Amino acid sequence: MGLIDLTKDLENLIAGTYSDARGPVVRGDFTELTLVQLDVGEQGRTHTHEGEQFVFVLEGLLRFQVGDDEFEVGAGQVAFVPSDVPHGSEALERTRALSFKNLASPAYEATSQAR
Repeated sequence: MGLIDLTKDLENLIAGTYSDARGPVVRGDFTELTLVQLDVGEQGRTHTHEGEQFVFVLEGLLRFQVGDDEFEVGAGQVAFVPSDVPHGSEALERTRALSFKNLASPAYEATSQAR
Protein backbone atom coordinates (compact mmCIF):
# COMPACT_ATOMS: atom_id res chain seq x y z
CA MET A 1 0.00 0.00 0.00
CA GLY A 2 2.60 2.59 1.01
CA LEU A 3 5.72 1.32 -0.78
CA ILE A 4 6.21 2.17 -4.44
CA ASP A 5 9.04 0.54 -6.40
CA LEU A 6 10.35 2.81 -9.18
CA THR A 7 12.88 0.20 -10.32
CA LYS A 8 10.25 -1.70 -12.33
CA ASP A 9 8.88 -0.83 -15.77
CA LEU A 10 11.93 1.30 -16.61
CA GLU A 11 11.45 0.73 -20.37
CA ASN A 12 7.77 1.69 -20.35
CA LEU A 13 7.17 4.31 -23.08
CA ILE A 14 5.24 6.86 -21.04
CA ALA A 15 3.33 8.85 -23.66
CA GLY A 16 4.38 7.71 -27.11
CA THR A 17 2.14 10.14 -28.93
CA TYR A 18 4.16 13.16 -27.74
CA SER A 19 7.16 11.94 -25.72
CA ASP A 20 10.22 9.72 -26.03
CA ALA A 21 10.45 9.37 -22.22
CA ARG A 22 10.51 5.97 -20.57
CA GLY A 23 9.82 4.88 -17.00
CA PRO A 24 7.20 3.80 -14.50
CA VAL A 25 3.97 5.79 -14.03
CA VAL A 26 2.32 5.55 -10.60
CA ARG A 27 -1.14 6.95 -9.96
CA GLY A 28 -3.11 7.62 -6.85
CA ASP A 29 -6.66 8.95 -6.83
CA PHE A 30 -5.58 12.56 -7.38
CA THR A 31 -1.86 12.63 -8.25
CA GLU A 32 0.68 11.02 -10.52
CA LEU A 33 4.38 10.30 -10.03
CA THR A 34 6.52 9.35 -13.01
CA LEU A 35 10.21 8.47 -13.23
CA VAL A 36 11.19 10.10 -16.53
CA GLN A 37 14.26 8.83 -18.39
CA LEU A 38 15.55 10.47 -21.58
CA ASP A 39 18.69 9.99 -23.66
CA VAL A 40 20.43 12.96 -25.29
CA GLY A 41 18.20 14.52 -27.96
CA GLU A 42 15.02 12.76 -26.84
CA GLN A 43 12.03 15.00 -26.27
CA GLY A 44 8.71 15.65 -24.72
CA ARG A 45 7.11 17.44 -27.69
CA THR A 46 4.94 20.48 -27.03
CA HIS A 47 1.62 19.56 -25.43
CA THR A 48 -0.81 20.77 -22.77
CA HIS A 49 -2.77 19.14 -19.97
CA GLU A 50 -5.01 20.10 -17.10
CA GLY A 51 -3.29 20.25 -13.74
CA GLU A 52 0.00 21.68 -12.61
CA GLN A 53 3.23 19.73 -13.01
CA PHE A 54 6.61 19.81 -11.28
CA VAL A 55 9.64 18.11 -12.87
CA PHE A 56 12.55 17.53 -10.47
CA VAL A 57 15.77 16.63 -12.29
CA LEU A 58 17.75 13.93 -10.46
CA GLU A 59 20.60 13.81 -12.98
CA GLY A 60 21.27 15.28 -16.40
CA LEU A 61 20.08 18.46 -18.10
CA LEU A 62 16.77 19.36 -19.78
CA ARG A 63 15.93 22.35 -21.95
CA PHE A 64 12.34 23.33 -21.11
CA GLN A 65 9.91 25.50 -23.01
CA VAL A 66 6.92 26.59 -20.90
CA GLY A 67 4.67 29.07 -22.65
CA ASP A 68 7.00 31.78 -23.99
CA ASP A 69 9.81 30.94 -21.54
CA GLU A 70 12.78 28.72 -22.38
CA PHE A 71 15.27 27.60 -19.72
CA GLU A 72 17.59 24.77 -18.70
CA VAL A 73 16.95 22.59 -15.65
CA GLY A 74 19.81 20.60 -14.11
CA ALA A 75 20.26 18.17 -11.25
CA GLY A 76 18.62 19.45 -8.08
CA GLN A 77 16.44 21.95 -9.95
CA VAL A 78 12.70 21.92 -10.67
CA ALA A 79 10.66 23.05 -13.66
CA PHE A 80 7.09 24.20 -12.94
CA VAL A 81 4.35 23.91 -15.56
CA PRO A 82 1.02 25.67 -14.87
CA SER A 83 -2.23 24.02 -15.91
CA ASP A 84 -3.11 24.22 -19.63
CA VAL A 85 0.14 25.98 -20.65
CA PRO A 86 1.91 24.58 -23.73
CA HIS A 87 5.22 23.01 -22.74
CA GLY A 88 7.92 20.65 -23.94
CA SER A 89 11.47 19.58 -23.17
CA GLU A 90 14.60 18.15 -24.74
CA ALA A 91 17.37 16.21 -23.02
CA LEU A 92 20.73 17.98 -23.45
CA GLU A 93 22.34 15.17 -21.40
CA ARG A 94 21.13 11.71 -20.44
CA THR A 95 18.49 12.61 -17.85
CA ARG A 96 16.49 11.06 -15.02
CA ALA A 97 13.78 13.15 -13.42
CA LEU A 98 10.68 12.81 -11.27
CA SER A 99 7.45 14.30 -12.58
CA PHE A 100 4.68 15.12 -10.12
CA LYS A 101 1.29 16.28 -11.34
CA ASN A 102 -2.37 16.55 -10.50
CA LEU A 103 -4.35 13.75 -12.07
CA ALA A 104 -6.75 15.25 -14.57
CA SER A 105 -7.31 13.16 -17.67
CA PRO A 106 -4.17 11.15 -18.46
CA ALA A 107 -3.67 10.12 -22.06
CA TYR A 108 -1.42 7.17 -21.22
CA GLU A 109 -1.53 4.05 -19.06
CA ALA A 110 -0.21 3.74 -15.52
CA THR A 111 2.18 0.89 -14.77
CA SER A 112 0.94 0.68 -11.17
CA GLN A 113 -1.71 2.09 -8.87
CA ALA A 114 -1.00 3.53 -5.42
CA ARG A 115 -3.61 2.43 -2.87
